[in-house]
Amino acid sequence: MSQENVELVRQGYAAWNKRDMDAMLARLHPDVEFITSGVFLGQDAVYSGHDGFRKFWRDFSETWESILVSISELRDCGERVLALVAFEARGRDGLEVGRPMGSVWVFRDGLVVRIENHRDWTKAVEAAGLTE
Repeated sequence: MSQENVELVRQGYAAWNKRDMDAMLARLHPDVEFITSGVFLGQDAVYSGHDGFRKFWRDFSETWESILVSISELRDCGERVLALVAFEARGRDGLEVGRPMGSVWVFRDGLVVRIENHRDWTKAVEAAGLTE
């Protein structure tokens, strides 16, 4: 199952980059918890369920003209997947942002039940219980 989880994370980021909310929600458990990294101001710390994820997406997307998340590495951790990514965005005001970020995706019954976002790769690796 864990390789399937890695593939679901890859598909999740592809859906994110296409701004395909339906494809994203198809991978998320109805009770999903989406925990933000705290990097971007104006976001709640946690968004719960599909409605919460939709709210996050609306709130977050309003700021950005374009958003791209490129996968640098996905690590199979059993019922979890560590994702080390590069976030690149251009704000509606012209501001450009690029930074490494990490996430730990937690699975149950083939769906994502929790996504913990972290401000850098080191914090994400630590949250996954791994060492570099």
